[in-house]
Amino acid sequence: MRIVADENIPYLEALLHHYPVDLLRVDGRRLSADQVVNADAILCRSVTQVTADLLEGSAVKYVGSATIGVDHIDTAYLREKKIGFTNAPGCNANAVAQYVLSAILHAKAIGRLRREPLTAGIVGYGNVGKRVAQYLSAIGIHCLVNDPPEHERSPIANHVSFNELLAQSDIVTLHVPLTKVEDSPYPTYHMINNDTLESIKPDAVLINTARGAVIDNQALCDVLKRNDRLYTAIDVWESEPAPMKELVSRVDLATPHIAGYSLDGKYAGTLQVVNGLIKQFGLSEKDTPNVALPPIMVDKVVLHPELGLFDALGALAKNVYDINIDSGFLKHAIEYSNISERFDQWRKNYRLRREFGALAVEAPEFGDVYSKLGFNVV
Repeated sequence: MRIVADENIPYLEALLHHYPVDLLRVDGRRLSADQVVNADAILCRSVTQVTADLLEGSAVKYVGSATIGVDHIDTAYLREKKIGFTNAPGCNANAVAQYVLSAILHAKAIGRLRREPLTAGIVGYGNVGKRVAQYLSAIGIHCLVNDPPEHERSPIANHVSFNELLAQSDIVTLHVPLTKVEDSPYPTYHMINNDTLESIKPDAVLINTARGAVIDNQALCDVLKRNDRLYTAIDVWESEPAPMKELVSRVDLATPHIAGYSLDGKYAGTLQVVNGLIKQFGLSEKDTPNVALPPIMVDKVVLHPELGLFDALGALAKNVYDINIDSGFLKHAIEYSNISERFDQWRKNYRLRREFGALAVEAPEFGDVYSKLGFNVV
């Protein structure tokens, strides 16, 4: 069996070594029809557009995307051609929720979000949105939700209209797929635009880990020229891998589409698409290899009993994931002409990043909160 796979999908060799496969690693952003014409399966990420242009005339019978989103996949074409498909919903929910929490803790550390109690507006209530709500509720932040399609399927507590959410929230965090008018009665393309930006509190926190075009990047840049009180943490950009340089320079945290890039999440995504491939081709299921993820530098922290919750969380989060490192990289990269190359290289060679569960915490206070956030409380 010939498998063409993105070079940045980890642990494939370990998970497939039981099976007689010919694995070809490729640059996913530049994957071509010539490379897949004789392939039985493609394993990709969100940088690869899987459409008829790529697949027509090929031998491909299965596509696996180690991502939660599917806007880069022509799923209608796959159904028409009876090509099997698996993605990885929820694989990076913990990582993205921990990124969101890290951004909020950074905002508080620099003197923002001083009012109490805080309200967060979560736009999009899939696996990631639910996990974000779980985390923020655990630390005492009241959560509002806007997700009309999900609310129609099953009523959501604290569901409000999009405009209400923007007006009432101190924190607005985006977790929606990218859809346009022709795709959905609830399009998300440029849902944050000149008009809706006027509805957001001027000193709010705005976080985007969804898709770049969910925010009109030029509109946000224009607002930030007038309002330096709006705190922004942006991980996804229009025109990736070449984000608008002026916008990168103006936002508080600017990261290169890595919010979900924990090793734990990547491994979970790889495992899901490999399991889909095994099912698609009727391969005999083998015992999953024991893949040991590398430990973090500091694997245990003892917290002082008098340390406040947010100060303690800030310290704990940095021991596992320091969001400022990623932001510092992108803000520095815009000084160079080859920002696209640097953007992709940072993602390809991304540093070790584990999730909160890799850190053991001895905490006389707030132990139940740390447990709800995924820390290993001992």
